[in-house]
Amino acid sequence: MSFAAIGAAPGETFQSRQWSAPDWSAARERLVGRDLLEPHAAATATESGRALRTEAECRLDGLAGGPCEAPGSDGPARRRALTARRGSRPCSVSSGLR
Repeated sequence: MSFAAIGAAPGETFQSRQWSAPDWSAARERLVGRDLLEPHAAATATESGRALRTEAECRLDGLAGGPCEAPGSDGPARRRALTARRGSRPCSVSSGLR
C-alpha cells in the first residue's frame, strides 16, 4: 500500500496480491490512524508516510549492499558470475537510491 501511496503504482496494480476490498480498506485505515496516509485521499502518503517509506528503502539498500560490497577477493568477476546465474544485472552500491 505504501508503494501505491507514493505514486509508484496505482492501487489496481496490487489486485494480483489478492487483497479483498475489506482487507485493503482495513490496511488503509490502519495507515491513516498512524498518520502515514491522508484521510480523505484514495491512497496518498502524508509527509510522515513518505519519510517512513524513504527510511525503509534506505535500510533495505544498506542491507542489500553487503553482497555487492563484499563478494570476495575476485570482486566484479564474482558479482557477474553470481548474477548471471539468476539472469539479472549486477547490483550497484552507487545506485542513487540513498
